[in-house]
Amino acid sequence: MYLYKRWSYNTRYSFKKRYDDTEQYEIMFGLVHGIEHLYKENIEEGLYLVALAVPSVIDRAREWMEVLHYRILNHEQVRRIYGSVLSKLDDKTKEIIINLLRDIKSEDPNMFSNSVDEVLKAI
Repeated sequence: MYLYKRWSYNTRYSFKKRYDDTEQYEIMFGLVHGIEHLYKENIEEGLYLVALAVPSVIDRAREWMEVLHYRILNHEQVRRIYGSVLSKLDDKTKEIIINLLRDIKSEDPNMFSNSVDEVLKAI
């Protein structure tokens, strides 16, 4: 259903080595799924809380923030709401997330160009 960019065909070793040196990546993906479940219960509020957390963790867990954003970008309904949510953030938080989204777009424009543009247009 979702496309997992960059790690779908990698071995566990390369995945573990790449993502923040996380040794328990299954636990981290469990957290990602838990976060998704929480924000889908109340999408707007949940996405707002995810967005607020980005600046405090981006330096230590950038790749996991990318994973969360890949998932948001790959879901049409969530993606549309996320753009609206981002428009309500303070300028610093918004700038950090916009830069993250632009990086995602530049890393794989074929997969994420349209969805990143859609989110950025809504801001």
